[in-house]
Amino acid sequence: MALLTLDGLHLSFGGVAALAGVSLEVNANDFFAIIGPNGAGKTSIFNCISGIYAPTRGRILFNGQDITPLKPHRRAKLQIARTFQNIALFKGMTVLDNLKIGNHIRLRSGVLACGLYYGKAAREEFAHRATIEREIIDLLELQEIRHKIVGTLPYGLQKRVELARALALDPTLLLLDEPTAGMNAEETEDMVRFILYVKQVKRPTVVMIEHDMGVVMDISDRYPVPPPPWTGWRREAPPQWEPHYGREWHEEAHERNWREREERWGRGEGRGCPPGLAKQGRC
Repeated sequence: MALLTLDGLHLSFGGVAALAGVSLEVNANDFFAIIGPNGAGKTSIFNCISGIYAPTRGRILFNGQDITPLKPHRRAKLQIARTFQNIALFKGMTVLDNLKIGNHIRLRSGVLACGLYYGKAAREEFAHRATIEREIIDLLELQEIRHKIVGTLPYGLQKRVELARALALDPTLLLLDEPTAGMNAEETEDMVRFILYVKQVKRPTVVMIEHDMGVVMDISDRYPVPPPPWTGWRREAPPQWEPHYGREWHEEAHERNWREREERWGRGEGRGCPPGLAKQGRC
């Protein structure tokens, strides 16, 4: 059974149709990429899945449960986490505080107890922080910047912090909205390696929106291709998304691209290497 199913999803803003009959299935442990031109409705799909938008018609099923009417915080409790195309961090807070917010929904202490910060609430906060430092900060190599204000960090590091905040929820489904957007080649290499390392260690089901086809072909298992943006005001018949497949159709190209990346990493091109991949001699 598919972990995530979109069944005939429609989303309209006035007379403009952002989504028109989108149907997708994502299996557990998939690395599923969504590609397409600007305005094709890719981010609108994520906004519907995470509960920011309510679809006009259609259903969203997660692990067999219809989550279409659920509010965003209820979906977060189901371990659905996401990043944003435009960085949505608290710029005036530290990296560690931003990460703790990612798992705040799991804290059991009430408002009064947390305000007093005593007894059970304090112990829960300490345990919460220790888990984040052990499992997230070390995983994404954020040790040196964990006490720095997010707004003072370079763009590439802010994108990594946003990935870390999503991981703090311990997601079953991880939605990545253009994780390498605006990055140079070196920063893109770093982000791709960390995403692969997260997939290897945490094993979430990943759905990623990305324009860089090199990244899509290297790390995704499947991807659907949407039609060009539909101009709803013309009242034309809405086109349907057509499924295509990444590694399944392009195995030879994928293996060649991956070998080239490993050779560059072996020559020391690109910054750093996650410890898990270093032990395997992968970079």
